[in-house]
Amino acid sequence: MDPAFEPTFATWEEAVAHVKEVGKQNGYDLVIHSKRPSANNIRTVIMRCGKGRSYISWAKEDVQEIKRRKTTSQKTGCPYRLRVRLCEKPGATLGTPTVTFWSAERVDSEFAGKHNHPPLEPGATPGLRRDGLVKKKAEIIFAWKCGIKAPQILKQLQNDPDPDVRIITRSDVYNLIRRHQRDEQELVP
Repeated sequence: MDPAFEPTFATWEEAVAHVKEVGKQNGYDLVIHSKRPSANNIRTVIMRCGKGRSYISWAKEDVQEIKRRKTTSQKTGCPYRLRVRLCEKPGATLGTPTVTFWSAERVDSEFAGKHNHPPLEPGATPGLRRDGLVKKKAEIIFAWKCGIKAPQILKQLQNDPDPDVRIITRSDVYNLIRRHQRDEQELVP
């Protein structure tokens, strides 16, 4: 059996984190597609491949082909889906409380069980690089506030022994710094 479907969990957050980690180890970025019946009362979390959905071009038809930007996307319309569901197991004897737990299971669909692309390289999508970025966020912001430039910060990160940190890209560092600047500006009245 697939390791993503074996264990059970006390919360949906633990189950989703486990599924994402198993996907990452196998070269796939899994993201939350929806929470059902609602985000406030979750009984099922549908997850999809990070390359799911189709690319929608926003190019204007009236612009000449030569003047249009050549845009690309990592979206392949991957149909892979799985479900993290709240399960209830009645007590063994009468009067014993019902046991509830979260488990992952395949979505019943002909195409939802397979990816339409090969496994990704480590760090190919932002979702796969996010773990390393979260681990080093405070250090990156501190270094930037001390006057160290983003390329120098990146060079330090690439020498880190943690493989999740070594795959951080230049744009990840710049985006983190910009996000931090924006958040600081929003706090100032």
